[in-house]
Amino acid sequence: LTKGEPAWQFLRAVGRDELVRILRSYGEEDAIAARRIADAIVLGRETGELPKRTRELADLVRRVKGREYQPMHPAKPTFQALRIHLNDEFGELRRGLGAVLALLREEGRVGILTWKHLECAIVVDFLRRHELARPDLPLLDWARRAHPARVDALPTEACMEMDEPRRPSEQELRFNSRSRSAVLHLLRKRTGVRVARLEKAAYDELAWDGPVDPMR
Repeated sequence: LTKGEPAWQFLRAVGRDELVRILRSYGEEDAIAARRIADAIVLGRETGELPKRTRELADLVRRVKGREYQPMHPAKPTFQALRIHLNDEFGELRRGLGAVLALLREEGRVGILTWKHLECAIVVDFLRRHELARPDLPLLDWARRAHPARVDALPTEACMEMDEPRRPSEQELRFNSRSRSAVLHLLRKRTGVRVARLEKAAYDELAWDGPVDPMR
């Protein structure tokens, strides 16, 4: 069974600027390529020539982009972008990470396998927002000496720290070359002070522009 909006139907309604954003954000297309692909889709829509079939859309993107330096098919980033957007893959990843923080016990670990830089960035962003302030953190050392009362007043709460990430071995790469870009992120739940809250307190004392909301 399938659910949700088919890609061909989505392409018949999406605005040009929104399509450019999707191609750039999720397909990592450069600004010019994203604009040209969106132009071709919108023009094809207006003339009734926008394809419904995968091969036809792939051929349209190929003709828009022309020759490329990368060995993959020119339309691969476009299909990646549409898939991520229509399936809300990044939203699912963010919600899953939030659920992990709530469900894990103290010292519990979770492994998140990523293949794309964009996926990796979401995991790292989640870690940064919930990161445990390590004892050797320079900002923590400064705050303890300069404003010990502010440090003592910071709440202890659920935090995350990252163990050493795992990457495929040379042996694995020999029989599974597709694993080359895979990274296994290992996050561990600990109770303590979050770096983001420490930064907020320190920036207030220093009258610096504040960091991101530590509760976001």
